[in-house]
Order: sequence, then structure tokens, then C-alpha cells
Amino acid sequence: MLNRKIKTNKFIANLSSIYTNNIIGKKFLPLVYKLSLYVHIFCISFPGTNNPFKKYSLAIFIISGFMQILINRTWKNFNWRESNWYLILIPIFYLLGFIYLPWDSNIDRLLWVQERKLALFFVPLVILFVGLRSFNLKRICQILILGTLYSIISVIILQYQQDSLHIKNFFTLFNHVRANSYSHHVPFNLLLNFSFVSSIYLLTKVKRKKIYEILFYILTILVTSTFLLNTEGRIGLLTYAISLIVISIFYIGRYKLWLGIISFIIVGSVGTIIFMNHPRVKRIKSNKISTVDKAGQLPRIFIWGQSWEMIQERPILGYGIGDAQTELNRRYSKHNYNAGVSNNFHSHDQFLQGWTQFGIIGLLFSLYILLYPIFFYIKRKRNELILFMGICLFIANITEPLLQVAFGIYPFCLVLFIMFCKGNIKSEE
Repeated sequence: MLNRKIKTNKFIANLSSIYTNNIIGKKFLPLVYKLSLYVHIFCISFPGTNNPFKKYSLAIFIISGFMQILINRTWKNFNWRESNWYLILIPIFYLLGFIYLPWDSNIDRLLWVQERKLALFFVPLVILFVGLRSFNLKRICQILILGTLYSIISVIILQYQQDSLHIKNFFTLFNHVRANSYSHHVPFNLLLNFSFVSSIYLLTKVKRKKIYEILFYILTILVTSTFLLNTEGRIGLLTYAISLIVISIFYIGRYKLWLGIISFIIVGSVGTIIFMNHPRVKRIKSNKISTVDKAGQLPRIFIWGQSWEMIQERPILGYGIGDAQTELNRRYSKHNYNAGVSNNFHSHDQFLQGWTQFGIIGLLFSLYILLYPIFFYIKRKRNELILFMGICLFIANITEPLLQVAFGIYPFCLVLFIMFCKGNIKSEE
């Protein structure tokens, strides 16, 4: 009886020490917070839009972050600096959808879209009140690169199993591989470009590199370049070409302006030739199909035209999330674009999408949210990786509304993690 009482007292004392020393808030939750984000970054490019690893790891990151806010009362450290205003405006942009709730006749569509992009509301708040002080920028980039290489290998294996008869040798392997069958090609292209610019950044920025690190970065540059040049879509190749031009000007022009101009001309010319000879571009140039339903007008151009007509009708207030899709579908039906109706195709442009849904304020929010990473670098000059990723993100949103779809929220959040990561390369040199 006495032993049982002693054990009970020890148990109570242990619980009391956990509470008084805040072990959960100061040690356990920060550890979960850190590990879950690293897991998410590794899995972010995995095939499959609803891949459970990247989905649930981000959910754990958000939950552990909010628990830290409650237990550690981190909101007390909040201040009203400019970058924090940016993080506040992103959740406000998300909440715009609910303002139209009383007038939106397609409520099911509205709720479905809002549920799929919940991270757009929660992730900025977690970064705002908890921060990313414990995260190492170099490690984030390395984990992203490792995950991307793993994803490329996975896509190649999956494609080879399905299309092995058409693959004659290693050189024709890449010509038959596309991520579109396993994951949406736009975010996959974007993440390939992120890994590409991250590898160049680490290769040029970190001074004390070991030989295996140099080889690893060079391998990543070669693999991502090969994949983007041979297999993926036009927007991925265009983003890659523009990134290469910007990087050439940035690194070469910094030391010798005339070398930067020459590199711009050479890289730009080679990039244009490669882009114009891309199989999908050549197929489009020779395509003379006239009906919209068979992609005769280029589906995106047709969709952009219909979205612009909608904007002209309601330029100030927009339609709301649900009614904007209903109106687009009505226009698709009118022009016999059956694929657009059956797949509920959106505007395929973040700026047009924001404008059709929320009016002029939606356009302004979209421009500010996507241009801020670029201006963030120009103003603070913290590290050029933010500039490179910001440009890639902006280009991708010209053909896909990444702030409005689930698969686009992941790469956008990755840019936020890079922007607000406190650990920087300079401290590691």
C-alpha cells in the first residue's frame, strides 16, 4: 500500500514537472513542428495531388504550430512590421470567398474549393506567430532536392512499367516520360524548377563545400534540366529558360556587366530555339483543328477569352467562387467545349481567376501576394533564392491559379518557408 502511494506521488510529481517546466511546449512540440515540415518538404513533389505524406505532414505542422501558440503564448511577441502584414493579408484573401456566401448560388463548389485550400489560411498564421527560427535554409533546400530526385525516379519507373514497349533505349526514355499521368504537371514543373534554382544557389553561395556536395548539386542541375527540356510541359520549359536567363544575368552580370549581357543573348537565343522545337510547341504549330472541343483554339487561350468577357461584365465585384465556375461552365456549353464542362475548368490564370471571383480586389490581392517575394528580395537583399523562386512562382500562375487549387498551395507555402526561414547560408560558411 505504501509502495503504491509512493509511485502515485512520483507520477503526480512527474506530471507536475512537465507542466511547470513546459516540456511539451518547449521541447516536444517544437521537435514535432520541425520534423513534420522537413518531412513535408521531402514529400512535396511526390506523385499524386492527394498524396497522404505531404498532406498529413503539413497538417501535423499546422496543428503543432497552433498548439505552440496556445501553450507558449507566442502571440505576445507579435509586431507590426511589413512582412507580417503580408502574412496577415494571405488569410484575408482566403476569407474573401466566404463574403460571397449569402449571394453565391453554387455553395457546394464554394465550400469544396475553400476546403481544399485551407492551408492558405493556416500556414501564414503559424509562420506569423510561431516563426521559422529553428529551420536551416541550406537543409530545407537539400531536403527539397532529395525529394525531387526521388520523385523523378518514381515517375520514370511508373511510366516505364506502363510504356516499356515504346522505350527503345536510355536516350528515348525521357521522351516518353511525363508526370501528368501521376501528378499535375504545373506544380511538378514548378518544383523541378525550384530544385534547379536551389542547386545553383547552393553551388554558388556556400563556400565550404565538400566534393560530394558539389557532385550532388551538379547531378541535380543535370537531371532537372533533362527532365524539363525533354518531358514536361511548355510552361515548365519557359520557366526554366527564364530562370536560366535571370541566373546568368544575376551571377555573371554582378561581376562583369558585358559578360552578363552576352550570357543573356546566348542563353536567351538557345532557350528560344529549344522552346520552339519542343514537341508540344511543334505539334501546336502544325495543328489546324478548328473546333474548340478538340483544342483547336488552344484551350487556355479560349478559357482566358471567356474569363475576360466575364470580367468585362462584372469588373468591380466579381461573381464569387461558386458562381464564377457556374458562369464559365455556361459559356463552355455555349461553345460546345464539353471537356471544360465535365472537368469544371477554371480560368487557368491566377489573376483572371481572382478577378472573376472577387472583382478588382481579387486581382490586387493576387498581384500583391505573388509579386511580394520578388520585392522582398529587392528591398532586403537577403538571399537571391527568394528572387529566383518568386519569378518561377509568378510565371507558373500565368497558366494556373495556384492560389485557388489544392496542388498549387504546396509550392506557394514552400516559397513562404524559404522567405521566412531565419537560418541563412552566410551563418553556415
